[in-house]
Amino acid sequence: MAAPASRPDPAAPPAPTTAPTPTTATTRAARAHARAQGGARVTDMPTVPATDHPSPRPGVPSSLLTWAETIGGGNYSHRVLARGTAVELTDTEGDACAHVPATSTGS
Repeated sequence: MAAPASRPDPAAPPAPTTAPTPTTATTRAARAHARAQGGARVTDMPTVPATDHPSPRPGVPSSLLTWAETIGGGNYSHRVLARGTAVELTDTEGDACAHVPATSTGS
């Protein structure tokens, strides 16, 4: 004779649940996944538009920013800038190095 099935203890905490793992196997799922990440911010990324940069340098109105980006250690970025554009590099952790090759095309 088989033992009777045990009933869950009503006083016991509920079993942990996990969120379903998002999938991007279909176009519809990939679109939903991408849209769910809208507005997400990470440490190392460009701010688009630059005028939304959370901490422009004091005295510089954010309306003057054309590009704002935080570049993490070991990474790089590249930009083509118009003549007369000012570039400011800020070392946020005190251990950075920047290589800035600049060329001029035309006069």
